[in-house]
Amino acid sequence: MTSLVSESLPDAVQSDELALMHIKISFLVGVAVFVIICPLYKSRKSYFDALAARNVIGITRAFIFVELLLVFILYYFYFEKGALMEMHQYLGYGNGDSWLYTYGRPTAGLVFIGIGMFAEMHPAPRYLCLVGCMVEVLGDALSAFQVRDYYQQVKYHSAPSNGYTENEILAYYWRDIISIGFCTVVCLLVVLLTVQVGFCEPQLIHPSQISGQELDRYAAMRRNKDNRQIMAMEGLLGPQRERNSLGITKARLFTNSLGPRAGADKNKTGFETGEDAKGKTADHPQGQTAIDVNDEP
Repeated sequence: MTSLVSESLPDAVQSDELALMHIKISFLVGVAVFVIICPLYKSRKSYFDALAARNVIGITRAFIFVELLLVFILYYFYFEKGALMEMHQYLGYGNGDSWLYTYGRPTAGLVFIGIGMFAEMHPAPRYLCLVGCMVEVLGDALSAFQVRDYYQQVKYHSAPSNGYTENEILAYYWRDIISIGFCTVVCLLVVLLTVQVGFCEPQLIHPSQISGQELDRYAAMRRNKDNRQIMAMEGLLGPQRERNSLGITKARLFTNSLGPRAGADKNKTGFETGEDAKGKTADHPQGQTAIDVNDEP
């Protein structure tokens, strides 16, 4: 018995060190991915406007979707193979089932991380998602640490595998490692979204602004201006009409010339008189000149 323990102890130590290294790498990769995709968060002007919040919630939903797929893998293993191993009595349900290796961990992830899909609606989904991500990272780290050691015992010391093959145990292990990275990214994205839209209710950015269509006002103004120019060239816009101080409506086509036409005679009301007034230019109140098209009483 003593010789068996002495033989398995180096393998266990090496397995624990390898699992710990993989956990650290997965966490750091998650942080690095969050930093690398920073340009995707920004709108035209800022990281903290409605358009930037829309970008962040879209990326967050993509990562949450992948994490939920990883959660369903846990359901598959449990319902197809059963619990991978039995845990300590304080970490189980008292009937031999473990919170880590049965339906407890995937159900918690499905509920608390899945609610992050609606993180822009209210602070409560964001905080629940943060708690779910932290619990999931902790559970995945504990699971990966133990599953790696269990894999070594099954492979080299003929330990009972509980219906799992060596490849399935290894797949279980790498699922936990990958899930740590994705949960880390989701957690950081939800923190960023909370900073953007506010920590409390009412939010700094209303959900209707995030889900609306006209978030970039500068682009909307340019688009409307281009549409008006196209309609004017196609003759779909009539001449602009304005009413002068005497109540006479005048239709004017604006030109780019500035100032009054040289030689134009005006009366006290500001309108041109004489033969030069008809069909000629007159002063426009905004500094442009306009060509009179027709007068209507």
